[in-house]
Formats: sequence, structure tokens, C-alpha cells
Amino acid sequence: LLMGSSDFTEFTVLYFIQISMNMLHRLYIDPCAKSIRSLWPRVKYIIVKKVKPIRRMTVTQKAEEERKWRKINDDIQARNEGVDPLIDAIALCSTNITIRII
Repeated sequence: LLMGSSDFTEFTVLYFIQISMNMLHRLYIDPCAKSIRSLWPRVKYIIVKKVKPIRRMTVTQKAEEERKWRKINDDIQARNEGVDPLIDAIALCSTNITIRII
């Protein structure tokens, strides 16, 4: 798109549009997609629970359901804490820099 510009003005305008789209993507779209991806197991569990017919459960079945729910929430919390978000951000930036070099 930039290489097909007919003059310098068009090239400059397209360049600034491309930079603004990259900023929009990095600031809003990537974090939003990441949060949806990390919360998807919780949403999926809730949907399955709502769709499944209501039936009486024994104490052990209730404990098993509670264990599954706790495990899903612990996994989400572990994914959002620690070094993983920083590593994801560095990987995204290094991928974008590599793409620009190529």
C-alpha cells in the first residue's frame, strides 16, 4: 500500500494511517483479545452449566463441580500474574520488529 503511492504526500498520509492503526491494535485490540482468550474457559464452563439440565447432585458431585470451578479460576489467575504477561508483551514487540525488518 505504501509502495504504490503516487507522490510523497500520499505516502506520508498512508504512513501515518499505518502507524495509527498499529497503535490502535497494540493498545486496544491485543489486550482485549488476550483477556477474552484468558477468560474463555470460565465462560465456557458457565455456558455448559446453564445448558446442562438441572439435576440433583450428591455431596461428592458438588465437591467435584466446586473443584473444577476453583481450578478454572486459579488457572486464569496464574496466567494473569507473574512473568507471563511480560513475556507475551516482549514476544509481541519482537515479532512486530522482525516483521518490519523483513
